[in-house]
Amino acid sequence: KAVVSTQSTGGIPMPNKENKFEYEASRQVTNSLKEVIISQKIMETCSKKVIENAKKHMKMLKGNRSKVAYRQLLGKLDVSTKRVLEMAKEKGASSWLTTLPLDWLGYILNRQEFRDSIALRYN
Repeated sequence: KAVVSTQSTGGIPMPNKENKFEYEASRQVTNSLKEVIISQKIMETCSKKVIENAKKHMKMLKGNRSKVAYRQLLGKLDVSTKRVLEMAKEKGASSWLTTLPLDWLGYILNRQEFRDSIALRYN
């Protein structure tokens, strides 16, 4: 199974698939701190900029991995499922779920209307 980031699809990441990458990311981000501890030098030798750059780099790598996995997943899906996934990914796609139920604006759904909306939205 492909692991797809929550940012790209709204899915839930699988920790057992992501743990190796996360461990390596943690090692790279904290490498300069480890060197300071081992050498017993003053903390000033460990630049915050180095740590921030490492974090940015690992975040970029994680985003790239998610995009590749997402493209692979899309390649395995039928057209209608791809369309549903793309629609669910759009900005504001789930905002109707968190909208306040204001009667005077017609935002109140009864139980059946809510279930129908979910069924229509997610096939």
